[in-house]
Amino acid sequence: MRRLVRLRRIGRRILAIGLLLLILTLAWKALPGQLLDSILDQQQRADDARRLLTAYQRTLSRAPTITAQLETIRQHQAADGGDYKGDSGAIASASMQNDARQLVEAQGGTINSTMVDAPVVEGAFERIQVSITLTLSAEQIPALLYAIESHSPYLFVIGMTVTANESVTGDTPSPAMLTLQLAGYHLMEDRP
Repeated sequence: MRRLVRLRRIGRRILAIGLLLLILTLAWKALPGQLLDSILDQQQRADDARRLLTAYQRTLSRAPTITAQLETIRQHQAADGGDYKGDSGAIASASMQNDARQLVEAQGGTINSTMVDAPVVEGAFERIQVSITLTLSAEQIPALLYAIESHSPYLFVIGMTVTANESVTGDTPSPAMLTLQLAGYHLMEDRP
């Protein structure tokens, strides 16, 4: 009986040692896998950070070139005269109205009425609009449209209505009545 108890103790010890070895073996196999995964993940993040750093350094090295190009564009924009100048949209609209009057009169037309519409904000610009009713010979309409479209600061014809009058005598064409909606742009100085 003593022997049996003794064998049971030895069996329990062997079983405990075996379980302990099994646990250690499983831990040994799992631990390096987790460590390896962690190391590989950190290596991947380090590679990504190096790639980003290289890209940022390349972009930063181009900054003087980009700044010079931006300054050139700003100088061209200032010299271009594509937009109407003025402290406000109302002043720019008055300038546009005056330009339109000069263009109509240069083609032999007569302005009957003008109306300035409220400016519309479009980003850093205000779109200014003027409606003009004028009288002009039908032959001069293409020349007037060309003069408007090629004008600087830029003018855009956004609407046009032509009413042709019949000639009273038949041999001289009577003038046509035109209503033009013109638009231009004004850079708002207080906008970024």
